[in-house]
This record gives sequence, structure tokens and C-alpha cells, in this order.
Amino acid sequence: MTARGDGGTGWSKAWKINFWARLLDGDHAHKMLAEQLKGSTLDNLWDTHPPFQIDGNFGATSGIAEMLLQSQHDVVHVLPALPSAWRDGSVTGLRARGDVTVDAAWKDGAADTITVRPGRTGTIKVRSPFIAGRYRVFDEQGHEVGPRRDGDTLSWNARAGKAYTIQNEAAVTLAAPATATPGTPFEAKVAVTATRRRSVPASDVTLTVPQGWIAEPATRHLAGVAPGQSRTATFTVTPGPSDGTRRAVLAASVTGDSWKGAATAVLALEPCAPAPAGSVLVAWDPKEGGTVTDTSGNGRHATVTGTASYDQGAPTGSGLTLDGNTYLTTANTTLGVVREATFAAEVKVAGSGYRRLFDSQPSGDPGTDGVLIDVTPANKVRFIGAGANVTLDATLPAGRWLDLVVTLDRTGALALYVDGERAATGQVTADGITGCTARPLRFGADQGGGQRLTGGVDRAAILARTLTADEVKTWKELAF
Repeated sequence: MTARGDGGTGWSKAWKINFWARLLDGDHAHKMLAEQLKGSTLDNLWDTHPPFQIDGNFGATSGIAEMLLQSQHDVVHVLPALPSAWRDGSVTGLRARGDVTVDAAWKDGAADTITVRPGRTGTIKVRSPFIAGRYRVFDEQGHEVGPRRDGDTLSWNARAGKAYTIQNEAAVTLAAPATATPGTPFEAKVAVTATRRRSVPASDVTLTVPQGWIAEPATRHLAGVAPGQSRTATFTVTPGPSDGTRRAVLAASVTGDSWKGAATAVLALEPCAPAPAGSVLVAWDPKEGGTVTDTSGNGRHATVTGTASYDQGAPTGSGLTLDGNTYLTTANTTLGVVREATFAAEVKVAGSGYRRLFDSQPSGDPGTDGVLIDVTPANKVRFIGAGANVTLDATLPAGRWLDLVVTLDRTGALALYVDGERAATGQVTADGITGCTARPLRFGADQGGGQRLTGGVDRAAILARTLTADEVKTWKELAF
């Protein structure tokens, strides 16, 4: 599954929702569901292949159910792949194999109550992580049921038509920042709460972190917890060097006298330091000579490669002429992780073939390292970055000066504006742009000096924010 990747049409993503749920990876299943809804679903909620394929609709709903309930191997497994994004919630009326109806409610990412209604008399097996801890089982009259426990699975002789409820009496939660950066320490807090009328015995808490990370101390001891109260163990976590992954999982393990508990937290992992949110990353205004000053204050000054000649007919009266041999390039630089961005330029597009606008990406990259924006042979704008390659469906006028803006928001939504008007939209992943490798930032050519743009460039800028439609019309005032 990892080697195959996350890309695909709507029905393909529906399969992947189910596969990842069956593999008990709720967060990856949720990612596939989110991408299907954002990129493969029409406004009327039909799945688009295109134009329409019902497999995606059926498969997505099946995948949601698979995240909440599985019942293969004669075990009713409740909340087997609950994604961290669904922190609190409930579901009623799910059907399990063996003629069992299931309701469930969860808080802070862990089951709180489970109710099962078997349609047949006989042995029933119910599995959920909190069953390894403190729990109570009772029927619809409130009578205690004495099940047999095997790890995180309970079994008992159930009667058809009766309702049986399992209550969690020892909630374990793990709180950590939503995002982590290599080398930057943060606190992770594991809380044990006695949620109902029984106290929770003393316990030892350990925190498992990814390889190369450090958690201190190795173990913390918590005293017993009175009914309705909580105790918290705090750990200091230092992430290790980036290995290219975009998320990390922390796992808390709590062991007490005759009970166990566990909790996980999923963090977005920044492969390097993020770009300062809202800042101007680069701002060029070619005027004269072979150097273009970066007025953003970040020192990304550009050198003119080729002949430096200027077009007095440009919007500012001093646009750099791109004659097919000329382009702008900086020294090696890193943009950082850019979660949202605006790329803007006053540009004249001529020539043929693929022609670069902004480029900080090695040739052939699928969009996971750096970013590029170029013009295709059909004079459409292509965006490769944030894990995707997207061509925006609008044809650029050739041979005249344009005000060209591409925005990327935190959900991965792209928008193309031409002369202040929205012309096209597109969708990439929500991972943002990974600009962690030092290489030149260029305008008018790729990293090898090829795919050069013919025409011209006047003011150009990159901002670490998504400009609104109204702000797009004033991007020059915001960047300079």
C-alpha cells in the first residue's frame, strides 16, 4: 500500500479507505477519505471518476463503517481504526457479522460506552482497547454481567434481543502538540481519569516515541485516582532528525494492578522549520543591471543569467526581458515548510513548450521536494508541489503583460487569478510545500537552466499566506 501511494481516482481512494481501516490505521484511512471528498467528489456528492462512478460512494461509506466496526474472525471489534481527527463522537445501529447491532460513544479518542444487541442466543465476543483496563458490563435492567476477559476481548453467553453495555471506567488520554519540528522539544501529557464510581489503582506510565526520538523520563509513576478525578504524567519529547515522513505517532502505555490502558497521538511532522506564517518570502522588482534585490529582507537576491535588458512597456516601466536565454536565479536557499502560499508575478508569456515561472524543484520530482509553477505547451498553468502535479484549466493570453497569481491554502486548494479575476481552481494535498533542501530559487528556467520562458517579468513575489480574492488585486502593495 505504501509503495502504491495515495493517488488515484475516487473509487481507488474508496478501496484505500477500506484497506487502511482493515490494517487498523485510522489516520491514513481518514486521509484517504478527506482526499476523496476534496478531490474526487462533485458538489452533489457524487463520486467522480470522471464523470461519475457509484463505486466511490458505496466504498467510502463502507470505509467509514470499517473504521468504526469490524467483525471478521467471530469477534465484534468496536472502534478498531478510530482516526485522531474524530476526537469525540458516537454512532448507533452499526451491524456486525453474527446478527449483532452495535452502538458506541467515544471521548478524547477512546471508547466510553459500547452497547451490543445480539439477534441470536449464544457466546458473543467484543473487542476494544479499553477492555484491557477498568470496565463494567451490565444488561438493560442494570444487572451486572460477569464476562471472561482475554486481553482486550470480553466473551459471555448472551441472549437474543437483550442489550448489553460495556462502560469504560479508566480513561487514558495523551495530549501533544499538533505539529512537531526536528530537534525542538515539546511536552506530552498522559492523563488517567476515573470516569465513574470506582477508583483507579496506581499505575506506571511509559511513552513510546519514533526511532531516533527521545522521551524523558523513561517512566512515570501515578498514584491511585479517586472517582471523578485525574492524574497526569508529563514527558519531555525531543524529535530526532527528519527522515522524510510527514507524521509521527506517540503511544502511551499505562500498567496498574490488574489493569492496562493505552492512548496514542498523531503529530504532523515538519521535515524542517516552517516558513514564518504570513511573511513575504521573496519580493523582486527588476529595475536595471544584472542583480535584482530581494526587498522582503530575506536576502534572496537574484542574479540575471544571460543578457540583462529591460522593457519600458512593462507595468512599472522596467520589466526584465526574457529572450529565451535570460532568467533569474538566487544562490542556494531554503523556503522551509510552506503550509499556505501565494505566488504572484507581472509576466509576459511567449514561446512554446514547457516554460518555467517559479522553480525550486529538482527535475522529475512528483511534488514532494520544493515547488514549481510553469506554463504548459497549451499555455495553461501547471503547479507541482504539496505532493501533487496539477494543471489548472485556464488558457493564458500570450504576448502581453499579465497579472498572474496562484494561491495555495491549508486544505490544498489552488486558485489561479489572471488580471485580478479567478480563472481556475485545483486541488493538491494538505501537506504544504516542502522547501527543506537548499537549491536556487529561479524564475524563467528550471534547475538545469532549461525550459526557459520567453517574454518578460516585472514584479514577482512569494508570500507565506493565502491571499483572498480581494487581496489578490492588491498583492503588489502587500509584497513591496
